[in-house]
Amino acid sequence: MSDPKTMIVGRSMQVSSAVYFLDKQGREIRPIFQRDRSTGLSSYRIYPHGGNEKAQDVKVFSQAELVMYAKQGKSIRCLLPGGASSNRSLMSEDVASLVVEDELSSPRRYWWVNHKQTYQAELEGGYIWSPTKNQNGARNQTYINLTLVRPGDLIVSYAGAQIKAIGVAISRYEDQVKPDAFGQAGQNWSDAGWLVAVEWIELEHAIIPKDHITAIAKLLPAKNSPLQANGNGNQGCYLASISSELGSLILGLSQSAGSAIAERVQELEDELKADEVESEIKLNQELLPTEREQLVRSRIGQGAFRLHVLELEKACRLTGVSDGRFLIASHIKPWKDCSNFERLDGHNGLMLAPHVDKLFDRGWITFHDNGELLIADEAESVVSAWGLTSEANVGEFTPEQRQYLEYHRLEVFKGR
Repeated sequence: MSDPKTMIVGRSMQVSSAVYFLDKQGREIRPIFQRDRSTGLSSYRIYPHGGNEKAQDVKVFSQAELVMYAKQGKSIRCLLPGGASSNRSLMSEDVASLVVEDELSSPRRYWWVNHKQTYQAELEGGYIWSPTKNQNGARNQTYINLTLVRPGDLIVSYAGAQIKAIGVAISRYEDQVKPDAFGQAGQNWSDAGWLVAVEWIELEHAIIPKDHITAIAKLLPAKNSPLQANGNGNQGCYLASISSELGSLILGLSQSAGSAIAERVQELEDELKADEVESEIKLNQELLPTEREQLVRSRIGQGAFRLHVLELEKACRLTGVSDGRFLIASHIKPWKDCSNFERLDGHNGLMLAPHVDKLFDRGWITFHDNGELLIADEAESVVSAWGLTSEANVGEFTPEQRQYLEYHRLEVFKGR
């Protein structure tokens, strides 16, 4: 599997897409994600003591580790602007700065996939897949585009002259052989390919681009367009990059699916931020190993955090269930936004039934300091269907809990 934050350059070389140096002319010097022929594993090569000897290198497999070594001024195997490979560090004479792109602040991209032959298999399997090259061995940008997709990007599914689903990318690409589910479809494609995991949301009513071609045509890309000017699909295009304007137009035409997609994208972005925080904790050598373990376990409501919450909360406040086997220790202030003290503080938690935890964690419900239940408008029908009443009062909270609840009402609750 490829590193989750790399990209393909040239014919096959993988380099970091989110961590790189800039030279004094403003050109990018990117760390190489290199495959070891003997083990089959890919890694970044770090030279803590300088030099180029393999015996002295350290192999790292994540960008979090890569950032740590880069900031320490360690030497890293890189691809230079001219195409040669050599070691570079912050101490190198031609290096001006280190760039660490924020995955969460980068603009969301929109993509359009033409997959008439593989539509059913890819929707049921939750992915998009392409070979790495055309049948004649030539490069195809609409295949290479799979390596540029990031988690949270939106993907418009086009098949049979209709848009019947919109997807959210939930991972970077990985090297993957052609799926067996394709059967005879694409039998002339090579087996070597790239796969991106996608969470698909099927539309209640399919969108027919030809019905909206006047609005769509002026927003189509000039190169590698997924549609022809007359609204027919472009058979030579698999995955096309489209503008945010075109993506927004399609979302607007999709009606109710738009809000569900927006919610899922936000959830993925929150997960990415939490993943980043967790990596930082694991690499923090100022913390004892036991401290790192407890902080990581608290993310899923386990360990010391759960015990601390149970000292204060004996049951789910909304359902009354007190059997701990059926309760989740849920953070009031989200784990990703907490200090390390807050991540383990029992006052920053409630014991909740799983369905209540889902509502509270995603901000569909919250509580006043006096225990009054607050429900976001969009969630009222779901709350009612689950037998929870809007008239409920769950009792007062401690002064410390009220501080965390204020944060939840202001920053998490969707009804604010």
